This record gives sequence, C-alpha cells and structure tokens, in this order.
Amino acid sequence: MGIVKEVLADHSLDGKKLSKHLFFIGAMNPYTGVVEHQSSNSTSESASVLQSSTQRVDYTGVKNKSLEYVVRPCHASLNSIVLDFGNFESWHELQFVTALCEQNDKYMPVRDIILRCQEFVRAAQLHNIKVSIRDILRALHLLDYFNNSEAGEWLLNLVNVNIAPNKRAVVRYWRSVIIAISIAYYFRLPACSATTPSLLPNLRAVQLTSTFSV
Repeated sequence: MGIVKEVLADHSLDGKKLSKHLFFIGAMNPYTGVVEHQSSNSTSESASVLQSSTQRVDYTGVKNKSLEYVVRPCHASLNSIVLDFGNFESWHELQFVTALCEQNDKYMPVRDIILRCQEFVRAAQLHNIKVSIRDILRALHLLDYFNNSEAGEWLLNLVNVNIAPNKRAVVRYWRSVIIAISIAYYFRLPACSATTPSLLPNLRAVQLTSTFSV
C-alpha cells in the first residue's frame, strides 16, 4: 500500500520523481459498514448468510464482520485524490448492456434477461455479493463459449443428438443462455437465501417475451 500511495499521491517511485507524462488511475471498493436489510420473510436467512460471510478466510488482516467489502481503510494521504463514483445503478446497466448488445445481434435476445438478473441479485441485498459490469461481461463471454466452441457443444450434450438441422442453432443458443445465466448469477447466490428460487419464474417471464430467432 505504501508503494501505491507514493505513486498516486507523490508521483514518485522509490524516492525518484516520475515523468509528468505518466498518469495513474485506480479503483477500489470503499471501506464501509454493512447495511442490514431485513424482511418478515427472510430475516433468518439473511442473518445466516451474514454469519457465514464473516467466517471467510480474510487475507487483508482486517476483521470483516461489519464491513461491506473486505478491504483496509484508505490511507489519509489518498483521501484528497479519491473520487466517489457512486454505485452501479440500473440506468447505468441499461445504457451499457444496450450499447454492448447493439454491437452483436446475437446478444440482443438476452439483453432483458441480463438486466433482470442484475436487478435480481441487487434486490437480494446479500452481504458481500454485488453486481457490476464484470458480471455482464462474464455472462456474455460464457454465452459465446457455450454457443460457439466445440467444447461448449459437448458440455451442452448436443454431440450426436438427433435435432432437426433448422432447429439446432436455436436449441444450442438457448441452452447456452441457460447455462451462462446459471453460472454468472444463479449459482453465486447462497442456497439458504429465500430469494434464490424466485429467479426462475422471473427468467421464464422474460424468456416468453424474448425474440427466439438467432
């Protein structure tokens, strides 16, 4: 952390001034406490998730019982150059996902599904589980892998399967969507969360209104 402070705040490395043409920028999670959200239906489940999250191995040397992210406090010398960008909100996602899907027509059928999944994980309000651009890209990369690679075809159990040629591409595409969404969103949620099963009817509702031609 001392090296990071020297480079960002002092613009030097090992005591030697760096070129003024070099510009450094970084990102970090804030050192903030957990905001507990409780409801009449999921109080015990949320408490169980919070308790299990505090038992994770912590390599930062900081007790994380009440921290939203497992991080150390920001150096006082860095406070003057820190800019709070705020949270990744739904309207950010809509703009980003729409722009991303417009670059590839095969992404458009899953745009609303990804947005629904992002909102689902955010609404679950689980400790140490946040959504970001990383999750969107992970879901789309997984979709590409299962839909386009030879290994993906094997994993989807489509090799030597009798499917009409005019339907094979559609079947593979939507199997790829299901697996990609499951890995990126569904399986990351704790099994003890009362909100986890409710993702499935949400996705069925989106899928019925989505375009099936790929």
